[in-house]
Amino acid sequence: MFGSLRARTWLVAGVLTCGTLVSQTAPAALAVECSTVAAIVPAALANDAPAANADLLDQSQTVSAGSATDCPSGGTWTVLGEQAGLMTPQGLAVDVDGNLYIADTNNSRIVKLSPSGQLLLQWGGEGSAAGQFETPIGVAVDNQGDIYVADTFNDRVQELSPAGQPIAQWGGSGAAPGQFDQPFGVAVDFQGNVYVADTGNSRIQKLSPRGEALLQWGTLGNGSGQLSGPTRVSLDSQGNVYVADTSNNRIQEFSSAGEPLNQWGGEGKAAGEFQAPAGIGIDGQGNMYVADTGNDRVQKLSPAGQPIAQWGASGTAAGQFDQPFDVTVDGAGNVYVVDAKGNRVERLTQQ
Repeated sequence: MFGSLRARTWLVAGVLTCGTLVSQTAPAALAVECSTVAAIVPAALANDAPAANADLLDQSQTVSAGSATDCPSGGTWTVLGEQAGLMTPQGLAVDVDGNLYIADTNNSRIVKLSPSGQLLLQWGGEGSAAGQFETPIGVAVDNQGDIYVADTFNDRVQELSPAGQPIAQWGGSGAAPGQFDQPFGVAVDFQGNVYVADTGNSRIQKLSPRGEALLQWGTLGNGSGQLSGPTRVSLDSQGNVYVADTSNNRIQEFSSAGEPLNQWGGEGKAAGEFQAPAGIGIDGQGNMYVADTGNDRVQKLSPAGQPIAQWGASGTAAGQFDQPFDVTVDGAGNVYVVDAKGNRVERLTQQ
């Protein structure tokens, strides 16, 4: 569906910009103001680029100005994590202080960045012991700072302390309640209940704070309430559950009891349509932000599912994406996108 998780990709470092280039160097964060679209490729990059990327370099000279929906209300894109050595990161979360937690998937670790993009901490390493991971794809953080990891290829969820110490683990391979088949996504509510996108089993599971299986919903299919390869789960302030129903190219909303409430999307490239959406985030007003992975963009929908805005296009610059795989929103309305094949995180500070 998304290609090999272990694939290595050569990338041209953040130079094609949706807007005015603020910095052409490579610090922890590269900021770009949303206005027009320009492209600059440093000669050093062009000289070092492999032949396979010749077409990309040839095309990265100029592009037309962005439309209103590309940069709908202004704002600044900032590239984060370029100094952290990320390798195909596919999940992220943000805490109340604006620190970022990244599921650094192909490095089998969790990385913590400061709001400015500085590397603070990292935990994990490949393995199956407590505190180790095998291709983790999802991460969440609760109000106390505890970290929850969808330890995907170990078929489990792990809980870590704010310092990264293992607290608990739940799961095991299988289809029984409390077991998982390659879980991609994890979320936690205000009561400490844990929601897991049990991707291989095409269902959502709800666990108690102690890891007891409470509920499960979803069967393989495309009807209301059915799921096909769900990759991400997110919660709104009312406790409703939003699922990136990836192989069905839609977003579904459920009650906290698993009752289907709404669905939006369908396969395509138009506003409100998706191509393998892999991430979903909800802001304080109930607006949805969707990582529209196959279309290399992020879409914003109203609580009723009406398209409001979209950002992005295929590319390696700030404000562009190469398989955006997850999205989240902080309390100030900043939008964070994990750009999987770009090996970075991007932040949109909205105006």
